[in-house]
Amino acid sequence: MTVRRCRLSAFLSAVILLIYTFAVFAVKAGDTSTVPGYKLVNTYDETKGIVTSEVYLTDGLGLVGQFGLCYNTELVTLAVPLTDGRIITEYEEQMASGKLKITHFVTADNKCVITNETNKLHDLINEETGEFFLAWYAPSSLKLDATSEDKKIATVTFKVNDGVTAQDIERAGNDVIRFSSHTPSDTNVVGYSSGAYCANEDNTPVRNNGRTKYSITLLTEYVGLSIPGGFDITLKENDNGITIPATHGTSNRIMPVPLNTQSSEIRSVLTLPLNMAAVIQTRDGEVSPEIVKTGDTITLTKGNMKETIVIAAKSDTDGDGNVTMADLNTMMRVISGDLENAPEEALYTVDTNGDRVLSDEEYGGFIADIIESNK
Repeated sequence: MTVRRCRLSAFLSAVILLIYTFAVFAVKAGDTSTVPGYKLVNTYDETKGIVTSEVYLTDGLGLVGQFGLCYNTELVTLAVPLTDGRIITEYEEQMASGKLKITHFVTADNKCVITNETNKLHDLINEETGEFFLAWYAPSSLKLDATSEDKKIATVTFKVNDGVTAQDIERAGNDVIRFSSHTPSDTNVVGYSSGAYCANEDNTPVRNNGRTKYSITLLTEYVGLSIPGGFDITLKENDNGITIPATHGTSNRIMPVPLNTQSSEIRSVLTLPLNMAAVIQTRDGEVSPEIVKTGDTITLTKGNMKETIVIAAKSDTDGDGNVTMADLNTMMRVISGDLENAPEEALYTVDTNGDRVLSDEEYGGFIADIIESNK
């Protein structure tokens, strides 16, 4: 992310430099879980009429694997996305002529390679049962390292069938697209057993006839259909400084609020559609905290669809609930584009109008907040 900032006065720059000298640093700890599995994330885009299915490896060092996706043929159809935004759903003739390959259906991620193995493409797609099988492997010099965070293997695109509504997709929930439970014994796909071969915990594969002994079967985690554009929610008129959550980061909408805002205040101004639930929680999972901090979230759910809005408390860039000199260090990381150590929502604790440009006025207010809190 690139953040533009207007030129500051010499005096203001000197104040920032002085405070930055005393800034502290923080290190984020990773997850040490070592139980490998697959995760499926489906995203419904009503505007484009598509559902994308992202397959992740979780908690393991992946070498090679296979899996099948089972899709509801009454709701969606496997599609070939084109670079111009169009998609192909009638592909039998193209497959027979050899014009289509499995990589036309699947977008690989994290340097993974998608392959048919020894199967023909038309054997990997069963439009009657709604199944699509594929295999993947990491390049020989690499392993897909999902020991500290989930790593995406591939993305598959499905077109929503004509006449199918958002409500139909919502009601179907987990049955729109899921991992196939079939094994090679009841399909015509040769050599497939849904799972993956992974390295041992010490990162050294135990070899047995050229393959690792450690393999996994499907461990599926369904993540509810997300809404890329966000639910249509509004805020009641209020005098407590809470603004409409229309500011978009790269992943979620971001709601700027004043420092020390209570979760009850946010609830009091939210106007939700019928049958929608809202849960406010901290980054540690505490539900309905008394005071919200930067990085806390509002999760909106309606049926199997959900949206997460991230809270940005004014000038609290590091999310500890206070405004200190450490917040300046976090803001400097945002400006430099170091979002691994500074979350994107930190920008909007200072960029109060959401234009992604830090003006002298906004930056001056941020510095004034820091000075005031450290008197």
